[in-house]
Amino acid sequence: MGLCGATTIAELQKQHREWVEEELQLGQSKRDKRWSESIAVGSEPFIDQLNISLGMKAMHKDIIEQDDSYLIKEEHVSYNTLFNGKMDILRLENTIKWDVL
Repeated sequence: MGLCGATTIAELQKQHREWVEEELQLGQSKRDKRWSESIAVGSEPFIDQLNISLGMKAMHKDIIEQDDSYLIKEEHVSYNTLFNGKMDILRLENTIKWDVL
C-alpha cells in the first residue's frame, strides 16, 4: 500500500479499480508475455535477491534483461516430452464411460 501511496485497503482498491478502468478505456490493453511466461519479473536487485533465495531451485533458470525489467525464466519444454510413455494409461481403451457405472 505504501508503495502505491495508499493509506487504507479501500484507497488501494479504489486506485486499482481506476487503473484498470483507465487501461480499458484506452483500448490498448494486451497480454504482456513477461508476466505470464516468467517465474519472476522485477528490478535487477529484486531478481538477484530472489535468485539467491531460490538456491538450488534457481539452477538452469535464465536471468534476462528485457526493456526496463529483469526476468527469471525456465527453458520451455513440451508437456508431452515430460510425460511421454506415462500417459499410455490415459488412452481411450483404458477409459470407463460414466453412464456405464
